[in-house]
Amino acid sequence: MLTISPKSDENAKRDEVVEQAGELLADHLLAQSAPQLLLDMDGVIFHSDSLHSPKLTTPDIIPALLALEAQGIALGPATGRGPHVVKYLRESGLQLSGPAILEEGQTTIQNGVVLHLGHPNHIPYMANMRDVLRQDAEFLPGWNEVREATQRGELGFCGGNFQWQGECINSFWFEYGEDPLLEDNVISTKIVPVLRKLATKHGLNFDRDVAINHYRMQPSAENGNLSVVSIKGTSDGERIHKGTAAENLTGTWGFVADGFGDAPIAKVTKARQGVVIGIEGNLDITDDAPEFLQISDVVLKDPEEFARSLRHATRIIQSRK
Repeated sequence: MLTISPKSDENAKRDEVVEQAGELLADHLLAQSAPQLLLDMDGVIFHSDSLHSPKLTTPDIIPALLALEAQGIALGPATGRGPHVVKYLRESGLQLSGPAILEEGQTTIQNGVVLHLGHPNHIPYMANMRDVLRQDAEFLPGWNEVREATQRGELGFCGGNFQWQGECINSFWFEYGEDPLLEDNVISTKIVPVLRKLATKHGLNFDRDVAINHYRMQPSAENGNLSVVSIKGTSDGERIHKGTAAENLTGTWGFVADGFGDAPIAKVTKARQGVVIGIEGNLDITDDAPEFLQISDVVLKDPEEFARSLRHATRIIQSRK
C-alpha cells in the first residue's frame, strides 16, 4: 500500500500553484500585442536584507527571466530602488526593454522617455539636502557604524545604501529600539529642520511639495532593526507612489511583487486588465503586504517558486507560437 506523506501532499499542492501562476502569466502575455511584465525588485529579484550590495534571491531568477525575454516579453522594474538597478541587471544580460518605475514611483521610463513626477526643482533640492545632512556631526559612514553607535547608547544615522538612493529620492537609516521617541527625535531634530530650510531655498513649499515616509524593517538578526526615513516629492500636494507612476504608463502588463508599497500599482494593473502575482515573505512591518496579497491573482511562497513559474510560462509560450 502506497502511503503519501503530508510533506509530499504539500509539495504537490505547491506544484499546482506554481503551474497555475505560469499558466496565468502565459495566457496574459500571449493575449497582448506588446507583452510587458513589471517586476518588483526587493523580495522578488533581490533579497530585501541585502543592505550593503545587491544579492539575488535565487540563482535561478536571472536565467528564468532571460528565457522569458527571449520569447519577446518586455521586462521592466517597478521598485523603490534607483536607476542603478537597471544598470546592474543589464550587466547580468537582461535587456529590460519594458517600462520602468523607479524611486518609489518618482521616475518612470517608457519608450526612452524619462518622466520625473515631482516638482521641477525637486532634483536639485534632493542633492543639496543630501550634502547638508552628510555634514551633521551624528551622520555616520554606514549601517555598521550606526549599529555600533546604538549599542553604545549614542545617536547616529547614515544615508541609505546606494541601492535605494536616486535623483528624486533620499533615504536615511537609523536603528530603532523599544523607545519610539528616539526615532521621532532623529526625524524632528536632524532631518525635518534641514528639509524645511532648503525647501524655501529651492522655491518649494515644504508642506505641499515634500513627502516624508517613515517605516520599520527587520531584515535579519545580523542586520538589526532598520528604521528608514524616505524623502521624496509630491505631485500637486499628493503623495507619489508606484500606483501614481503606473497611471502614467501606456498599455497593460503583468505585475509581480512581494507587497510593500505595491497595493496601488496592483490596483492599476487590475484596472488595465493585467495579472498580479504575489510572493510571500515581505520584511516590512506594515499592512501593505497583506493588502497586496489579497489583491493578487496567485500567491507564491518564495522567489524560487516564481522562477519555476516563469520557466513554466516560457514553455507554454514556446509551445503556442
